[in-house]
Amino acid sequence: MFSCLGRLGCFATILLLLAGVVGWFTQDMWMPKLRARAGFAPAVSAAVWEPVKSEGAARGHDALVQLRKRNGPVFVKVHPADLASYAIGLAPGKALSGIKHLESRAEGERLYFRGTVNTAELGASAKSGPLSGVMDGMLRGEQQITVGGRMEVASPGHGVFHIDEVKVGELRIPAGAVRKLIAHYAGTAKENAGESLPFPLPPEIGDVRVQKGAITLYKSGR
Repeated sequence: MFSCLGRLGCFATILLLLAGVVGWFTQDMWMPKLRARAGFAPAVSAAVWEPVKSEGAARGHDALVQLRKRNGPVFVKVHPADLASYAIGLAPGKALSGIKHLESRAEGERLYFRGTVNTAELGASAKSGPLSGVMDGMLRGEQQITVGGRMEVASPGHGVFHIDEVKVGELRIPAGAVRKLIAHYAGTAKENAGESLPFPLPPEIGDVRVQKGAITLYKSGR
């Protein structure tokens, strides 16, 4: 009898081990459905450049719907490009107009954006514009602009992107010109006191953290 029970115990252990192995190798099939039923947003992949498109704004909106739910999760993870698409849609005027093929990614605790700009519109080869007198005609035509920095929630409904790195082509832009660029792309006539770009956020977001290639939005405690 005991030998039979022993054999049954061994058999049950083997079945549990096999189930664990199968579950591990098939988690990509069942984990998203389990997370969706629990109210969590889909898992976000590692840091890669992703295009900022209108479709991303819809995904960003869907993530915020989860935060608005009374019994919803206290945080959701979103792709940087999706949050950027949603925030640009909320921005007034022609914020970031003139930048084509805009992309975004997260690396460590930092966010990066890049796109294509016409340097002539920025005054790189003229006497007017945010980059006038900076490049002295060193860059012409369309060039890639890359911006890096950190994001935070300044107050309910207001976010700030603190910019500490700007390159046009392979040239790093000095701080004075960065302030002019921020005013230019924010659609304001006045330069900011520092190298920061304000952007609108829904009041449901109480905190924003960037890590492991994703952005985590935390529900406000209000």
